[in-house]
Amino acid sequence: MGLLNQILVNSLYRFISIVFQFLVTIFVSRLIGPDGLGLYSLLLANANIILIFTSLGIPSGIIFHTAKKDLAKNSLWSIAFISALAQFALVGIVEFIHWKLWGRFLIWPSDEPIKGALGLLFFFSLLITERYAAFYTGSNRLKWYSMQQAGISFLVIISLAYWLFSGTQPSSYQVILLLIISSILQMVTTAIVFTRIGSLQLQENTLPQNKSSFFNYSMLAWVANSIQFLVYRIDFWILHYFHGDNELGLYALSVRIGQTFWIIPALLSTIILPNMTSASFEPKTMERIIRLSNTVNLVIAIAIVVLSPGLLPLVFGQEFSGSIVPLMIILPGVLFVSMHTLLAAYFAAKDKVKYNLQASILALVSITLLDFLLIPSMGRTGAALASTIAYSVSSMYALMLYCKMEGYSIHRIILERSDLQWLEMRISGLLSSNRKS
Repeated sequence: MGLLNQILVNSLYRFISIVFQFLVTIFVSRLIGPDGLGLYSLLLANANIILIFTSLGIPSGIIFHTAKKDLAKNSLWSIAFISALAQFALVGIVEFIHWKLWGRFLIWPSDEPIKGALGLLFFFSLLITERYAAFYTGSNRLKWYSMQQAGISFLVIISLAYWLFSGTQPSSYQVILLLIISSILQMVTTAIVFTRIGSLQLQENTLPQNKSSFFNYSMLAWVANSIQFLVYRIDFWILHYFHGDNELGLYALSVRIGQTFWIIPALLSTIILPNMTSASFEPKTMERIIRLSNTVNLVIAIAIVVLSPGLLPLVFGQEFSGSIVPLMIILPGVLFVSMHTLLAAYFAAKDKVKYNLQASILALVSITLLDFLLIPSMGRTGAALASTIAYSVSSMYALMLYCKMEGYSIHRIILERSDLQWLEMRISGLLSSNRKS
């Protein structure tokens, strides 16, 4: 399957999955309001930051070496799941010690053992799903993963819709419990489907077992990814500390809507990452993809600016009217991050993870200083302003690094006529090929 064909097919499945996940967000928001959404956002942020910090970059290493096919299948499999068990055991011990010393759990901030156990179970489901997702991505089977996400989201929507339209008013705890169960179901189906569609397209154990190369790459990716996740979530913790669940819920919704701009570049980067690891991959293809993605996202941003003041309260409820201003403020920053997502994937594929690390450190320093300066007095508006400044600064730095690396002109970030001609030729060739087959 050609690159363009891969992009189109995977984009279709990913789009369906995203639509269902967005519907889940709408139903959850209407059922539990800003306070409940703030609590769930905090739970999700806690689980993910612990997941990344304890992963040692192993998922990134799986993607990279699965795509390059330079390590034996059994070696990758053992690294992935032995490390996952060790990771879960470590987090379980830390949770127990934290509860004993301070009377609260880390993942689900509560003193109730049942919530602590549910937080750990939620973490485990994310952990195993992440490992399988890395194999899906590296072996060019992303459409299967998207199909499963869509199916699980559909089941969740049915349950949430029943609560909403039957007049039943579930508690935040019940809704969060449903979301945790859906995460566990996602883990199970991900494992089953991956097993059913066949083993990895990798060499067998006849290859030399150079496992040190795996960890050399994964450790650097781990540091960069950990810092980058802090950049995207440190404002959640600071905002929650100063202003509580309600303010975090309003801000979290604006961030979730803003992060829809990352969908296209994240999808493109995961689809083309196996191709980018090849020495024959042309930088011009990457540059066209960046310009196309930037242009599509800019059009969507303009539509959101025009429509969100009326649509956001209508869709999510009047309680979320306070999310409009932070959304407007954060839009420029997330547009820059959309471009940065593609650049980061390119750097990773070309073994230039150090560039991602440099940009991430710059972003973390910027957003931390700005968050503590702006959030105490300005709340969610200050958080949005700090984010958009930090995102923009780090993304422009990454673009400068790419321009220096590939000799690209820094101002060419929007669609050009040659891109349209290139896209038209590729689509025409694809349609012609499909008709012949």
